[in-house]
Amino acid sequence: MARVRRDVALALLDLAIVFGAYLAPLVLRFNGVVPQTFWANFRWFVVVAAFVHLSSNYLFGLYGQMWRYASVQEARRVVLASAFAGAVMLVTALVLTGHRLMPLSVVILGATLSLVVFGAVRFQSRMFGFRRRSVVGVERSLRVLLVGAGEAGSMVLKDIRRNPSVGLVPVGIVDDDPKKIGLSLNGVPVLGKHSAIPALAPRLRVDQVLLAVPSATSELIRDVAGLCE
Repeated sequence: MARVRRDVALALLDLAIVFGAYLAPLVLRFNGVVPQTFWANFRWFVVVAAFVHLSSNYLFGLYGQMWRYASVQEARRVVLASAFAGAVMLVTALVLTGHRLMPLSVVILGATLSLVVFGAVRFQSRMFGFRRRSVVGVERSLRVLLVGAGEAGSMVLKDIRRNPSVGLVPVGIVDDDPKKIGLSLNGVPVLGKHSAIPALAPRLRVDQVLLAVPSATSELIRDVAGLCE
């Protein structure tokens, strides 16, 4: 339910972004004195633009994502969604109608501004997430939970202890191998499987979860990210 509310809120925000992204170039194009013909066309043109952009965002998977963990792949989706929607709007404004309903500069700049703001809105959680972690690191050490009690996990723990300046304090480990649960790795206890992250995080006051599984599948990474979220 919370995810649906977030997606609805994001879609409404996208709606406002599209309106502003196409309105601003139109007003600037005519120095604030927009001809009545273009105002009349804009009223329905922006409705079509909103429908096209939101549909494109949905088709390219820009809703239902955890943007805090977004990567280059998600950034590519934002670009492709806006490029596709912009192309559709150009066709709508020029080819299908047989005459220019909107200045080309308005259509192109509108699509470009939509792209920039869509990306800024979605990636701000990731950027602020890095900022929060940086601020916390200045004030105190980060309490980290490690995923993976293998060789890579051991190397990460040793590296953390050799470099106290990074400000990380390992408080526990999770691993899906039942034989390792209850044991310790370099003095840090293995407390359960990775599915226990939501229960362990508040109890151990975890600030970060570090994945130390070199062979981790995309499914495991998504699962761990989802549990952390």
